[in-house]
Amino acid sequence: MTYCSRCNRSFRCRSDYDQHVRDSSYHWKCWQCHDDADFESLRALKEHYVQSPRHSYCQYCDLHLDSPSKLQDHYEVDHPYCSSCNKVFKNDLGLHEHNRQKPEHADLYCVACRKLFRAPHSLRSHYLNSRVHRRT
Repeated sequence: MTYCSRCNRSFRCRSDYDQHVRDSSYHWKCWQCHDDADFESLRALKEHYVQSPRHSYCQYCDLHLDSPSKLQDHYEVDHPYCSSCNKVFKNDLGLHEHNRQKPEHADLYCVACRKLFRAPHSLRSHYLNSRVHRRT
C-alpha cells in the first residue's frame, strides 16, 4: 500500500501512485532526476530545473535543452547575454543596465551606442571615429 500525504489518498501499488502523481495537478515531480522529490509548486520545480546541474533549462523560454553547451548556445543566440560575465538577461534593457553599471565594463562600454568593446583602446577609437560622437 502506498500513501499520498499531499492528497490524503492510498494506492494499492506503487504504479498506481506514480500514475496519480503524473496525472495530478497537485504534484510537480522531476521525472528526469529519478528521485522522490515532489515539489510544492510548479515554481519550485522550475527553480529545481534552473539550479540542478542535471538540467540544461532556460527559464525564460521554459525550454529543456540536451546539454550545457546547447543551453549556452541558446543563451548567446536567443537572449541578451553578457559573454564576459556569463549572464543572461530578460531583455535588452537589463543587459544595457548591466553594462552601464558594472565597474568592469566602465572603460569598455559606450552608453550612447549600447556597445561593449573588448579593450579600452577600442572604445577610445570608437569615440574618435564614430559619426555619432564626432563634433562638428
